[in-house]
Amino acid sequence: MIFPNLPEVVPARTRTCRVFRTGPQQQRVLATPGAMHYQKQGAWETIDLTPQVVGGRFQPTATPYAAVFDPSTRTLSYMNAEGGTVELVLETVNGAVPPFTPITPNSRMVFSLQLAPGLLLEARFYPEGMELFRRVLSPLGIVPLRWRITETLANTPQHNLLAMTGRDNQGGRPRRLVEVQIVKSEEVLSATHRTYLVTEQLTGRVRDVDYATGVRTWNTNILYPVLVDVSIQETIATGVDDG
Repeated sequence: MIFPNLPEVVPARTRTCRVFRTGPQQQRVLATPGAMHYQKQGAWETIDLTPQVVGGRFQPTATPYAAVFDPSTRTLSYMNAEGGTVELVLETVNGAVPPFTPITPNSRMVFSLQLAPGLLLEARFYPEGMELFRRVLSPLGIVPLRWRITETLANTPQHNLLAMTGRDNQGGRPRRLVEVQIVKSEEVLSATHRTYLVTEQLTGRVRDVDYATGVRTWNTNILYPVLVDVSIQETIATGVDDG
């Protein structure tokens, strides 16, 4: 509870609001720009991103989606409110299966897994989705990664694996775009699922923009660290039953 000394008016909850009673005819409303609740079996439940560790796998406590990150197999399993699923397995790093390293919780919502010298994989949980970040700390981390993706044909979770982007550490905003080459291959269809491979590779090039002239040029003057993200997004709306 945000105001521990005030009773909450639970039926007044919305996706982004919580209401507290301050007197017989008075209330205080707490509103946030993002979701703080999600619907489960017709009621608005509190989103709780606190990680749970079950059998060495990490998952948030209460979210509109179900997500499990297994560092031992480098696998993220995600299911949205409509029952659609996507599984991302990082099969190889620079052509080989990376050795297992313990996962490191950086904060309440962020976990890091070292894949190779100068290369980290980070999982971040958010109220309405999650992200997998490839954090490249130095040129040693510019190596190809191969993912195996299995997703449902119906109600597929929204992700950007085939359109992932990278940004370098240039000060100010926006950060400079880092070139990422993406190759999709070996797609196999079943009656309910699609499976395919995706290989992603940083080229070592970064794009500079002259905002006075609009001229864009590519060069190799990357400022580390570089972040390459894979986002999976969820839509929380009234009437969605996540039960």
